[in-house]
Amino acid sequence: MSLTVYVNPNEKIILGPHVLSSAKHTRLTFFTKNVVLLRESEIVRAEDANSICKQVYFVIQSAYAASSSKREPLGIADLVAQLLRQAHCSNSLAHQIHQSVLIEDWGGALSATGKLIQQEVLLSSAQN
Repeated sequence: MSLTVYVNPNEKIILGPHVLSSAKHTRLTFFTKNVVLLRESEIVRAEDANSICKQVYFVIQSAYAASSSKREPLGIADLVAQLLRQAHCSNSLAHQIHQSVLIEDWGGALSATGKLIQQEVLLSSAQN
């Protein structure tokens, strides 16, 4: 069974440990059983990880892309611990991220961290 992904022209995606660009094509087909796929809109670049929540997302994203490794990525436990200590963070989301990291559910951890980033943006815009 193949995976077909419809992408925008020139959209970049992470496919496993690789970054691909779609050029002018609007459809990419991959022949693989298990694949890690992140669209450009879901990717946080290292230079854009300017808050603790985005740093955690970046590390989890890296772990997700390299999910063939069964070891916890260096630094993720420390970043999640910092996240849990942040006063403005939702404890339930931080706990969900931590639990997802412990069981190596990188997709769940990314989803929860994405929600936390949205809360962070709302809080910072409300303070300005």
